[in-house]
Amino acid sequence: MEIYRAFPKKARFFVETFIQRPRSAVPKPFWQIINLSHRETIIRFGIMADHPIQKLVTPSPLRHTLIKELYGTSGSVADCRFAIVVSKYHNSITQKLLDAAVQTLKRNLVVANQIMVFWVPGAWEIPTAVQRTLENSQTGDDKIDAVLTLGCVVRGETTHDQHINTTVSNSLGQISLDYKTPVAFGVLTVNTMDQAIQRSGGDVGNKGIEVAEAAIHMLLLFKEMQAK
Repeated sequence: MEIYRAFPKKARFFVETFIQRPRSAVPKPFWQIINLSHRETIIRFGIMADHPIQKLVTPSPLRHTLIKELYGTSGSVADCRFAIVVSKYHNSITQKLLDAAVQTLKRNLVVANQIMVFWVPGAWEIPTAVQRTLENSQTGDDKIDAVLTLGCVVRGETTHDQHINTTVSNSLGQISLDYKTPVAFGVLTVNTMDQAIQRSGGDVGNKGIEVAEAAIHMLLLFKEMQAK
């Protein structure tokens, strides 16, 4: 178990020996089992022989009830503005991603005039368009609250796709941090066109839906953080 790695060897043996035994079978001075949920059992140890055993840094049930957890599931994004930057390349795929993303936003009460769509030639141009969009809409009524990026890069005979995927993903991550704005990554990076088809409304689902839901989740989480 990863958490016991720093313990003395003798202490680790004690933990591994008794961790699965019923409470009645383990010497009471050495342990206390606290059930926090059906999935989580926290074991706290005292001292065994001359080997002090480090207590796990885990809240007691009383302290656990005082922890505030924010899930990004409350509130509404009806007042938020979204930009969608989508690649024209492999348009038969990216159009399906866009349609699914827009429908997801609308289902969450985002009206059409709060969604802006920017078409770029290919995935390589997505980061530049995202950066310019955020530069031009940082304040006021035109402020963009989140950006969705949609594209499709299919592996070819060379490593061209790897260079594109790495640069685009790294750039978008940095832009998101620089502007403190959610930039959801919805560029399909696939080996075959069939994989792209399956991820744009096929058996694997639609990445456009996932990207829109991720952006919504982050905005709701930010609102919860602000209100706490």
